[in-house]
Amino acid sequence: MRGEGPFVREAEVGDAAAIAALQVRSWQAAYRGIVPDAVLDHLTEDAWRQRWIDQLTGAGRDGVHRLVSSDAVDGPARAVAACGPALVPSVALTAQLYVLYADPPSWGRGHGGALLRRVHELLAADGHAGALLWVAAANDRSIGFYEHHGWARDGETQREEVAGATFDEARMVRDLADWRPPS
Repeated sequence: MRGEGPFVREAEVGDAAAIAALQVRSWQAAYRGIVPDAVLDHLTEDAWRQRWIDQLTGAGRDGVHRLVSSDAVDGPARAVAACGPALVPSVALTAQLYVLYADPPSWGRGHGGALLRRVHELLAADGHAGALLWVAAANDRSIGFYEHHGWARDGETQREEVAGATFDEARMVRDLADWRPPS
């Protein structure tokens, strides 16, 4: 079956190369001015590809969902998300969106929103009442995207080191107890 996307499905090991490529491009576009250019300019797909292969072939943690969005049912990944139990849970926040990256040419085409709706659905179905995510505090585009989808900053911050770069992150939270799929 072919048609207009975005289509959301579970990620497969065959998606690892496309995920790695879109993740590098996403970082290079979204983190410019937040992360030093030297770090962004030297990101390679190889390291990310191996991480995704390991994630998609390993047993992993229970309750972790790895998803991709594509333009066609069997099309290449245009965006990726991973979610599951919170790494540091609290009574109210038992779930976490670990990553959500979209290929810059796909920004504004609905892939991120389609993934986020599926994330909300899966986490709610898994019995989580509240979720958290961490976003670069200076990434206004991402913060606005999450706010549009019902997430809110709660004032918590942390310093994060990823790919040789250190930056501030803001925590965003979302209630899942009353989440219902859009009609």
